[in-house]
Amino acid sequence: MLSSEFIQLKDEFGHQRLREKKYTPGQIDQQWTDEIKKDLLQWLDTKKDLPMTRQELDEYMKQRTW
Repeated sequence: MLSSEFIQLKDEFGHQRLREKKYTPGQIDQQWTDEIKKDLLQWLDTKKDLPMTRQELDEYMKQRTW
């Protein structure tokens, strides 16, 4: 369940950044750089409606291999 919620957030972030033209589709569709991962973390800090607690998200992200 947490995995699908994370993927949904990651997709939302990716689509938003594509609309803003901050990243290209090629950048979003391949292995993310440390810069994009850092941007995602900053973006998550602004989200008021996370589908999980921030603690659950942080624990999940420690296990991610991206």
